[in-house]
Amino acid sequence: MKTESSAVTDFAGLNALKAKAAGGARDEETLRAVARQFEALLMQQVLKSARAASLGDDLAGGPGADTYKDMFDQQMAQQLSAGRGLGIADVLVRQLSGMTAPAAAGSAATTGPAVAAAPAAVPLRAAVNAAPLPADPEQFVRAVWPQAEAAARELGLPTEVVVGHAALESGWGRHRPAGDSNNLFGIKADAGWRGARASSETSEVRDGVERREQAEFRRYGSTADSFSDYVQFLRGNPRYAQALAHGGDAARFAQGLQQAGYATDPRYASKLLGAVERVRAARIL
Repeated sequence: MKTESSAVTDFAGLNALKAKAAGGARDEETLRAVARQFEALLMQQVLKSARAASLGDDLAGGPGADTYKDMFDQQMAQQLSAGRGLGIADVLVRQLSGMTAPAAAGSAATTGPAVAAAPAAVPLRAAVNAAPLPADPEQFVRAVWPQAEAAARELGLPTEVVVGHAALESGWGRHRPAGDSNNLFGIKADAGWRGARASSETSEVRDGVERREQAEFRRYGSTADSFSDYVQFLRGNPRYAQALAHGGDAARFAQGLQQAGYATDPRYASKLLGAVERVRAARIL
């Protein structure tokens, strides 16, 4: 018989708990078990992505090293999700119980093309000429998935990477420049941009210091136009060639964007990977 800690990163166990909850067993004990197991799985994927993003030779390499690394990541995920965990389980319990989780603001400083927002929730900014995207991350994923899927095919990326990038830059659809710009990727309006513009405040890191600045961003008629321009923007700029030359590897794509100057936030790559993992988690639920 599996204990809670030994089953905490087991997908089969998670599916069984989900089936129980879906079948009407929405008692707090069952919901919390689902939420804690989900949190552990999410943490394990974050640790795995972080390890994949490391550079250079691993001193602990050798035959069987990957197996031991996976075992270590599982143990770390179990420890991080034990007790109160990171708070993700508590939020999930409230959501699964039909309650609304409180919003937590976050931002990532950008330069050149982007205005970044951390994957945490930010206050809703009402759109004037655009239909507001859903505030819930799971609903956001469902809403933009078809458009992201088409863009991902053209860029040679997994769909969850494109959705994660949109989520990071737009605060899951709630922090678009000027509110009604439909700009999900924070692409700025440079001198060569001939379309509509939207002025908005953004965070930039200058000489290691984060500053608030006013900037001009591209304005689109729809979110579909934003995805289309995102494809053209990345494919039309040689500096992003390396980011797109990794066969769809999320970690290398994220590193490539950061190295090419998509954002000035020194933690941009890790934040993007975190958003991608949250998208994957939303697809599991």
